[in-house]
Parts: sequence; C-alpha cells; structure tokens
Amino acid sequence: MRPLRYSINVTLDGCCDHRVPIPDEELHRHFATELERADALLLGRVTYVMMEAAWRQPATGTWPDWMADWMIPFARTIDGAKKYVVSGTLDRVDWNAELVQGDLGRAVQQLKREPGRGLYVGGVTLPLALADLGLIDEYEFVVHPIVAGHGPTLFAGLSERLDLELMGRQEFRSGAVALRYQPRCQLRHNAEADTGVSPSAGPGGHRRAGGNRRIVLIRPPDNTSPARPRARPRQRHAFLRRSSPPWSIRRHSHGARRGDGKSSRPNGWPAPPTWAAPVAELSTATRRTPGGWLRPRPQ
Repeated sequence: MRPLRYSINVTLDGCCDHRVPIPDEELHRHFATELERADALLLGRVTYVMMEAAWRQPATGTWPDWMADWMIPFARTIDGAKKYVVSGTLDRVDWNAELVQGDLGRAVQQLKREPGRGLYVGGVTLPLALADLGLIDEYEFVVHPIVAGHGPTLFAGLSERLDLELMGRQEFRSGAVALRYQPRCQLRHNAEADTGVSPSAGPGGHRRAGGNRRIVLIRPPDNTSPARPRARPRQRHAFLRRSSPPWSIRRHSHGARRGDGKSSRPNGWPAPPTWAAPVAELSTATRRTPGGWLRPRPQ
C-alpha cells in the first residue's frame, strides 16, 4: 500500500498562507526531492489551479522571466508529475491530471492500494478532510521563523486531535526547520504488522495496564477457555467512610478532654453536632472504623 505524505510551509503562529513564507533555493531543492519520492500528487481544486498558473511550462517551451534558474528543477518536477484533482466543480483537467469525484475516502483508499512509492498531498482544505478520515500517513511541517499575526491557520476545524510522533527533523540556512511526524496509531499498526504483538502488550502477549483499552484481557495458558475480563477490586469499608461522622471515628476529636479538664479544641473550632453525642455515651460499646475497632471515651 502506498503511503500518503503531506508537506506544507507554516509560520511560528500556525499561518499557512502561501504568500507569507517565501522558500529560498535550498527549500526549493528540498520540495523537489520530496515530489520525486511520490508517484503522483493529490490536489484540491484551489491548489491545482494555483500550481498550474505558476509552474506549468508554457507551450513555447521557455520558462517565464520571473522564474530564477534555481527554480527550474522544481518547476520541471511538478510539471511532469502525475496529478489527481479532487473537485466537484471542475469538468476537465489537462495538466497531466485526472479528476477524483464521488466518495473521497473510498477514492483515496483505492489510490493508496495501488503499488508504488507513495502519494503526495498539498494544500489546506483537502488535507484537513484527509486528516479527519485518518488517511495521511506522514506529516511534514516546514516551520519558518516568521510570526504572521493572521490566518488562515493550519488544520482549523479539525474534528479530533491528532496525536503525532516526531520521526525526523532538518534545519535550513534560512532558519526554517522541517519536522516530520507520523500518527501514533499508524506506528502501532506497523509494529503489530511486523511482530504480530501489540506494542502495549507485556511478556507473553498480555496487554499491560494503562493501554488503550478499558478492559484488560487475561490470556489463558491454553485454548480451552476464552479470555475473560479482569474484575476491578472492590473498595472495602466504603460505606463506613461515607456514613460515619468524623467525631465518632477520630480519637482526638473536636471535643476531646485533657487531663486538666479543659477542652483541647483550639479557639474558634465549632463543637460537634448534637447527633454525634450519643456515640460517646456508650461506655461499653465499640465501633468499627476503617482504622480498626475504637472504644468510645467515657465522659
């Protein structure tokens, strides 16, 4: 299955406006290398139209005057790449591209099942929808040392939080840093596929406590009996802690007497309520507390 990779320029405050960070020659070489790793590009309508206007080679075969010589390798790479355009409004595309319509999840999964090195997705809106579907296998954020102070911001409106793990980083002379991440769920799936055992499992394949599942399953030593959930320990004496008044279970309570006949209760402490008084009048009875058996003090 081909992995789906996503890469984008972003500022320190999360702005993903393509006009704010200006990639230099080193970054153009980096993105050209990333495009060469992919068999095809997956683009939305807005990104496709913008890229075609900027990087499509004119029919004359000569590049525009505004394009520097170090931009031409990137322009040639993206101009010759295979493209899939996700759009419900475009009728036709002719920049070495095909239209993708219908159910987005099924269409992208079908593209990923095809053999090859991988797919590359760009833009903002389309990657947001693919991230919600859990179809992106690798994220690369090229963070520029810029604070834009405005939007649009990356992944605004994401339905669920993305839990990512850093897989690598690359620093550039301009101060930008490329951070490469993979979803943690994808890493767990790859580990299970390689070893056949979940990463959160202990020795013998038993799942450790604190894993992702709420019910801990105990694997029997043989296959004669099915796995059964482990029962939670019962809280003992919980009813005593809820029902027993504090003056009846503490030896040094609010109304404790010292040998000189004076109260040991500090000034300002309230006296125990009247409903706790009959407990102290039982000179021979005992009362069980979480700390053990306690005989009330005689008056």
